[in-house]
Amino acid sequence: MSSPSQPVELKRIALYGGAFDPVHLAHLEVAKAAMSAARLDRVVFIPTARSPLKSVSPRVDDAARLAMLDLALMDYSESFVVDSCELERGGISYSHETVSIF
Repeated sequence: MSSPSQPVELKRIALYGGAFDPVHLAHLEVAKAAMSAARLDRVVFIPTARSPLKSVSPRVDDAARLAMLDLALMDYSESFVVDSCELERGGISYSHETVSIF
């Protein structure tokens, strides 16, 4: 006889894309407000490789932007995480492509 399966606990996450060039306090405040308003479990910060809405690429290199995000989010490690999927994919970052992998 098999045991009843446990219900899967769904997590509420927000994907927060941007250049983060550089990351600043307003980015954190927006993420905290979203956490509270939408009762989120996690906010995933996703630095763009290149925005389709901007004619210039980020001024700071990818590694430095990731390092800045890691430093900025270190006190929020339970709730805020960084995902480098768009940097790894390269080229222009389109949200619909990113959402499809989450």
